Amino acid sequence: MKNYTQKHFTGNCEHRRILLEALTDKNINVWNNYKKNALDENNIRPNLKGLYLKNAKLSKAHLGEADFTDSKLINCDFSQTKLNKANFSNASLTRVNFSQAELRVSDFSHAKLDTINFSGADLKYSIMIKSTFKNVIFNKTKVYGTSIWDINGLENKEDAFIASPDNNKIPILTVDNIEAAHLIHLLTKTDKIGKILDSVGNKLVLILGRFTPEQKEILETIKTNLSKEFVPLIFDFKNADKNDITETIRTLACLSKFIFADLSNPRSVPHELYSLVPDLKIPFVPLIKKGQKPYSMFVDIQSKYDWILPVAVYKDKSDLENHLEKVISEAKKVYESIIEEKESAKISICKISEYNVKPKT
Repeated sequence: MKNYTQKHFTGNCEHRRILLEALTDKNINVWNNYKKNALDENNIRPNLKGLYLKNAKLSKAHLGEADFTDSKLINCDFSQTKLNKANFSNASLTRVNFSQAELRVSDFSHAKLDTINFSGADLKYSIMIKSTFKNVIFNKTKVYGTSIWDINGLENKEDAFIASPDNNKIPILTVDNIEAAHLIHLLTKTDKIGKILDSVGNKLVLILGRFTPEQKEILETIKTNLSKEFVPLIFDFKNADKNDITETIRTLACLSKFIFADLSNPRSVPHELYSLVPDLKIPFVPLIKKGQKPYSMFVDIQSKYDWILPVAVYKDKSDLENHLEKVISEAKKVYESIIEEKESAKISICKISEYNVKPKT
């Protein structure tokens, strides 16, 4: 019994006693029979809140709907265990093997997962909100319908997630990123792609500029103000392995409603603008700190493309905060006018005998 020291247990003592008895006797059927005859028959959920287990072998145990809230599990084997609807919220799990386990509709919200094996596990419809991951293995893990929000520490490994339902009529969809599984699954629904892209395009705003401490503070100020209505994105994260930086920025720009670009002490911004502006008819909002001038060739690109707004000159962070709402409002107006122009666009056509080109006003 020394491996099953109890700390802060708040669950049902009888449930705990039977489980520990099964572990001590190395006969998991002691627990399985108890759950079936005493708990399931009376619609009672196993209450194991605050359980502390170490070196426990629970393979093939029947623990569906068990409440492990606030539990601490170390070096435990849950392989091939039935854990559908189990609750692991706020639990601390270290060196736990969930391979081939049934974990449908389970809850790992706010749980700390360190050195966990989910290979072949069924996590469909489970909840992972603000969970913390470290050395977690996913291999052919079923994640269809899983709710994943604000997770931390998940490494970008070549894991395999099955993002399709159990349906022989639908091909198996395998992805390498659990956070992208839902999006990729939606993209297989061709009738929804247009709505998905429209929803993203109505919210995403790309912010370009330098990342020196002073300039990063300005970019963060822009982001904070935009966050009231949009989903602003500062490109200061690790680049995707399969694209160069320009390609990644271009992909994000194509999904954006408009783009803010700080021209103060520019480094890569001129290149970014020349790679984006000619082909993307969306509002570009240039800003610059007072006392500086836009780079010399900016006038060329601004004069050619009328979707580049006037350069907004700010004195400091406070000045920017006080007037940025007006700039955002003007960007929205330009965006609406571009949409109206696109919707009313018509092919210009006439007989060759009457051919006449009228200059654009």
